Order: sequence, then structure tokens, then C-alpha cells
Amino acid sequence: AESVGIPLQQICYAVVTDGLPEGEEQEFLENIIPIKTIKENYSPISADSIKFNAKFNTAFFEQNKPGFIRLYFKLLPSHLRSYIQAYLLSTVGFWHIETISWVAEENICENDMGIYNPDYFMKYFHYDWKESVSKMITFLKNSPVANVGLMVWFVFLYMTACLSQKQSWKATLALPLVGCWLTLMIATPVNAQFRYVYYYHLMLPVVGIMFFIKRENT
Repeated sequence: AESVGIPLQQICYAVVTDGLPEGEEQEFLENIIPIKTIKENYSPISADSIKFNAKFNTAFFEQNKPGFIRLYFKLLPSHLRSYIQAYLLSTVGFWHIETISWVAEENICENDMGIYNPDYFMKYFHYDWKESVSKMITFLKNSPVANVGLMVWFVFLYMTACLSQKQSWKATLALPLVGCWLTLMIATPVNAQFRYVYYYHLMLPVVGIMFFIKRENT
């Protein structure tokens, strides 16, 4: 289901907003996941609530992927507006300049692996370090450097500037970044994730320096 996260989100959005007429399309979708479950669990920001749902029939889905793709294109003409809205909602964090909702995990969820989160600073130094860490994460989340959309547009600005200066060799250096971004725009399971484009932030110093490097044409 990971590879078709966007189409899955689009179909589920159409189900929630438009509804599906009774027939073979609804019957096929019911075999994957009940319509009622979709309406109760669909989230515009993540496909996880659907594809990891206990009622999602993974075996049937894997065996009938071609049928799912046919269903997707069959519903496309009558639900085009919903498809577009669902796509924009599913990818918004990777092109819209806004504060993202998640940078780092502060807590450990309940688990059966014996992993827990002891607070040694409080135990040995009587200092609530967790509160300070939480404040630092909030600060980082609101900073321009952690803004996913801003980093993406900065790279596009860099490429545009390179082309306008007739320094296309510099623009080609950013093609791997653009290629990874396009992959996200095709198959991202969530609408905003800092770690999914962390390579943009790692490349920020390189791109910044390359802005001011110019090779003379001979």
C-alpha cells in the first residue's frame, strides 16, 4: 500500500466527500477496506490511518493491485476535483511554506519491547531536561532552516538563478535533489515530514556556496 499511498488517499477522499454509488466499484473497495472504516479513519495528512488499519485487507490488496489501479482511473473523471484536492492536501508540506508539525519525537510510545525513556537528568541532577528539550524542538520547528517548503523553493530559486546566468552546469548539481522531491510528490505517505527531505538541509551550505561560484566561459 505504500507505493500507492497517493491514489489511496485520493480514492478515500472521494469516498468521504462525494460518496460512491453502489456497484462493483464499491464492492471492490469494500474487499480492501470497509467504506464505513474509511469514513471514520481517513486523514488528509497521512495514509497511515488507512493502510495500517486493522480492517485493511493487505492480502487482497496485494493480489489485486491491477484492479485497484483500474478502479483509480475509472473514478478519476467523475471525482477529478476531489482527486486534485486530496493530492494537494497529501503533499502540501513539500511545496507550501509553512511550519511543519513534526521534527523529532520527544517521547517513547508504549511497546512490548522493553524500551522506555528514563529521565537521568531529573534522577541525578534534579533538573527537568525534558522541558528544555521540548522548547528547543519547538524553536527548531519554527525556524526557517527546518521549514521543508522553504528549502524546496530555495533549491528551485537556485536552479532558476543558475539558468538565468547561463551557468547550467551548476543547475545540474541540484537534479538529484529535485528527483528525490518528485518521488515524494508521487508517493509520499504523509503531507509533511522533515526527515523525508533532510538531504535538502544537508545540502544547504553547498547550494548556498554554489550561488556565488561562477565559471567563466572560454
